[in-house]
Amino acid sequence: MQLDHQSIEDFVWKVRTLLQKAEIKEAIEIISSFISDYKIERYSPEAIALSARYYQNESSQRKGIESSDNTQLERNKIIFSTLDLLNEIRQNSIDKIASQLGEHLESIAKKGEEAVNDMNRINILMAESRLLELEAWNFYAGLFPGMDKNKVENQIEAFKGILDRIKKHNPSIIK
Repeated sequence: MQLDHQSIEDFVWKVRTLLQKAEIKEAIEIISSFISDYKIERYSPEAIALSARYYQNESSQRKGIESSDNTQLERNKIIFSTLDLLNEIRQNSIDKIASQLGEHLESIAKKGEEAVNDMNRINILMAESRLLELEAWNFYAGLFPGMDKNKVENQIEAFKGILDRIKKHNPSIIK
């Protein structure tokens, strides 16, 4: 399963709702399932320990080994421990998502930079082609009446200046 922010918040809401109703067993089961589903096994021992505490406390109450006050106190401790575990899982999961998003954004930025560099290379190629065309026109300018040789030379110098500036400021796009 893919971990996402909504699934984390849904999980947190379910567990908190169950704990508000003192449905500790169900809350711990959902935590254990979440840990298993999203393969965050480092929390598994703590969930198992909470489950064991819960069952031991319930068993002690049924058998009359502990007073009602003591078992209620232990239930409250289990609820607080479950909330602590829940908050830790939530924060760790959100951090994991943020890290994945950061990696994804880096990948997108790299692809975007590559696309911009490709477009810059195409623009340079087109400018160089136009420069070559202008130089050819300039060479044959005397053969065509009405061709303004000065205008062609000014365009040649403008293209050379632009290309030099682009190459100077973006050496990585020249291959």
